[in-house]
Amino acid sequence: PVRSVVDGFLALCAAEVSRLDGSDPDLWARSVTEWDRRNHPYPAAYSRLRQAEALLAKRSRSATAAKLLRQAYQVAQGLGAVPLTSEIRTLAGRARVSLEERGASTAAVTGSGGAGADELAVLTAREREVLAAVAEGLTNKEIGQRLFISERTIGVHVSHIFDKLQVRTRVQASAIFLRNRPA
Repeated sequence: PVRSVVDGFLALCAAEVSRLDGSDPDLWARSVTEWDRRNHPYPAAYSRLRQAEALLAKRSRSATAAKLLRQAYQVAQGLGAVPLTSEIRTLAGRARVSLEERGASTAAVTGSGGAGADELAVLTAREREVLAAVAEGLTNKEIGQRLFISERTIGVHVSHIFDKLQVRTRVQASAIFLRNRPA
């Protein structure tokens, strides 16, 4: 019985080591298989999260990544694994994958409140995500990696943000974001 669990951890460790060089989705798939075979739902859900993350980072098989995220999310919620659930939600949000929580996510976007929130109302949800990253001081390349879209697309979003907010610099756009962000 111990050897069986050790094999699961060996697969998990091999996949974790791959994260140093960009994360190998195949190693994560092996980890998922190993933990599913042993009926260990938490490490299996964690491995699904990381496999989805690896697939999204390589910009391949996004439908598979979405399915993996949904499966991991259901298991994490069933286990009451709050930190894992939160991490899955974060990745799903960045990748624009629905976890079947439409009501809650809509309330979060529209509930920004405050008198100055009107300044950001002209932006799309994706433009607000990009603006938040700009306000963190990230480059277009870093934002693209975080949101799984190309650097060029980020440039288009930034340009639209500047036009809509009627600003000329990232600093001016960031100031508007910071002034109007939810409390």
